[in-house]
Amino acid sequence: MSYNGTVRCSICYREGHNKSGCPQVAEDYEQYKDLIANYNAAHPDKPDIEPDQHLSYGMRQRLGLNYRHMRAKDIIETKKQKNTTRQCTYCGEVGHNRRTCAALKVDIDLLVKASTAYNKRLAKAYELSGLYVGGLIQYKTEEYDYNKSEYVKENVVGVITDINLQSYNVMHWLTQDWQQHPSIKLQCSNGKTYLTRPNLPKNIKQHLFVGYAWDRSDYTLLSSKDTPVPPHVFDVKEHRKYIKDYLKDLTKGRVEYSKKRIAALIEGVL
Repeated sequence: MSYNGTVRCSICYREGHNKSGCPQVAEDYEQYKDLIANYNAAHPDKPDIEPDQHLSYGMRQRLGLNYRHMRAKDIIETKKQKNTTRQCTYCGEVGHNRRTCAALKVDIDLLVKASTAYNKRLAKAYELSGLYVGGLIQYKTEEYDYNKSEYVKENVVGVITDINLQSYNVMHWLTQDWQQHPSIKLQCSNGKTYLTRPNLPKNIKQHLFVGYAWDRSDYTLLSSKDTPVPPHVFDVKEHRKYIKDYLKDLTKGRVEYSKKRIAALIEGVL
């Protein structure tokens, strides 16, 4: 690596590659194999010499091999050995790593599709629950009253001013991790702003893993608007990066285990 961050080859001293990807090394290795093939053809009465076998100094002399040929052999065989013993931490197969794993790329593509379907399904769940921006609800508060030195419960009327669907993601759904954070913003009659969780139908929230994991609600819907909540539209490039980063702690087996759920989500069965 040169001072400016560019890879420089230690064989030909050119930039843009290292010795394992050097064209000069590849050319020298082809000459190495050709010299062995020519020797084998000229001596049919003797056992064939294999390119990867150990060669004595005398045999190298008879074959016409020089330092560059032997250097190329060592570099290529070391590279092959690394590729053979390397095991991918995602799919478990040998010959590649996670960075070049084709199975990982396929699963990321699948999860991007699932994420789009999940966002649409989530927006529809809010719609079925009557939760829209501008909707009117009665909200149960419990705040400490310093004058009374106790907590006081109160029902206030509030307007839904924002619904944050962006805070949910398909990866938590994949691992069946309940997303119980507040996503509904309220402006209430007492002049205060609150955040609350959605109270979705039981059969829906058990599929989406959103809201309370149990039957509970701290609000009552009074009136609703007829403007649906649009699903969150994410930047595909950034979302792919997020999914890839999230999968660092998972293996292909975890995604494979959920393939039927993912397919059902994409097809709109859930």
